[in-house]
Amino acid sequence: MSLGFEQEGFDVVLANEYDESIANAYRVNHKNTKMVVGDITQLDLEKTFGDFQGKIDVIIGGPPCQGFSQKGQRKTIHDERNFLFKYYVKVVELVKPRYFVMENVPNLLTAEGGFFRQEIQTLFNSMGYQLNMGVLNASDYGVPQNRRRAVIIGKRDSEAPQLPVPCIKFVNIWDAISDLAYLNSGEGEEEQAYSTDPESDYQKEMRRDSGKLFNHVVTKHSKLALERLAMIPPNAGKEVLPKEHLTKSIYSGTWTRMRKDEISVNYNHKI
Repeated sequence: MSLGFEQEGFDVVLANEYDESIANAYRVNHKNTKMVVGDITQLDLEKTFGDFQGKIDVIIGGPPCQGFSQKGQRKTIHDERNFLFKYYVKVVELVKPRYFVMENVPNLLTAEGGFFRQEIQTLFNSMGYQLNMGVLNASDYGVPQNRRRAVIIGKRDSEAPQLPVPCIKFVNIWDAISDLAYLNSGEGEEEQAYSTDPESDYQKEMRRDSGKLFNHVVTKHSKLALERLAMIPPNAGKEVLPKEHLTKSIYSGTWTRMRKDEISVNYNHKI
């Protein structure tokens, strides 16, 4: 969200991240933002955020969501991680921004019969914020990926803005990656020049302000994995594999070939 807000003219003055490696990547991409690395449950919130009280237009963020995620076992109400959103609420209460935007996995709004949704509604309403919330899919806004997220928009002392209306333009996988060089298992470089001109408006946008291609590296697959992949024709998946080659996975897209004219499947739940 930070990049999107910066592209719309906002200055992101402060960020908090628990993971040092993610924080370092954030610093590279947001050089003018002060990064506070650490567990928000251990931070002195007054010391960290107090100086910004009444000076901030928008707070944006996504509390940890492991307990709500479809990845692995969900414990919902019995998982203390599912109540970390209250620290986000505390920061909003302390800073008193005009608006806030909170994102998380869709289960946040439906878990335990809507318990967490109602809890969030009650807490923010008590602070004078009106809310609009729902589930958005990135593919409805020009991104070639199925990524559904719960989004909550709040505004202090008046009606919150509506959730954005889906755009008309559909971007598929091939619109996004047809300009990338074909690589075999284990090939690629972390930084390289593009070998072709952009072939779509999406590719032109992705290259804007960047003359190089980064992270175009293929996983070095095992011999057995390559054998399995060779058995799967275009536009097919694990349903064609012999029983002895089937593997257990929580991801329904495992061993599925890319479908060029569709959007990418996504099962990750934390940015």
